[in-house]
Amino acid sequence: MESSFSLQLVDLLVYLMPGALLLGTVLFVFLPEVFKKDHQHHPWIRLSSFLALAHFLGVMLLMASKSVLYVYEWLTGKPLISQVINSFPDLGLVKNSVSSRVGVNVTDPVHCYRYADTLLVHYSGQNAMQAERLFCLGLLCRNLLLALPLSGLMFLRKSLTASRRRWRNLALKSVLLIALSVVVYKGFVSYTTASVWRTLRGYLAVVETIERP
Repeated sequence: MESSFSLQLVDLLVYLMPGALLLGTVLFVFLPEVFKKDHQHHPWIRLSSFLALAHFLGVMLLMASKSVLYVYEWLTGKPLISQVINSFPDLGLVKNSVSSRVGVNVTDPVHCYRYADTLLVHYSGQNAMQAERLFCLGLLCRNLLLALPLSGLMFLRKSLTASRRRWRNLALKSVLLIALSVVVYKGFVSYTTASVWRTLRGYLAVVETIERP
């Protein structure tokens, strides 16, 4: 029950955090009067409206962030999921196991991963949830890859408008934004890899338990 609640919380943050970052930046830059205490609407109404809009915006970001996968595939020539699965050290064992269980020689690593994921959910829900949690953290980083640069560019625009002579300060902020984006990108790849590897390792452990006499 605790793991299920934790997973739902992470799943909520996947949408809420990037959406809140982007929406908060838009309001701060273009509508700063919204944050004034003497605003006509009740604080709870503003808060609930903000959270609802942030969640909706987070869902839109998730759909738009698929472009990150397309860019990755265009740069590397292969989908990220295929590269992650092929990098798994014991992929040969997974292929042999899946092929023997289905009675057909399965060579596509993505098909092997999907089968392993399905079997893991059925036989080991705890391991499946841990892998899903890592996958959700990867989605969070993927969403932030859009929300963070967009928010940063709006802040940079505000800084540039406020003072056109602070080019050095603007350059430092730009470097910081790029560095943060790189860190988030690394997190996206790392969490995705950890999720896939957790699934495949869990599959091999479950199969060994099932086939043990």
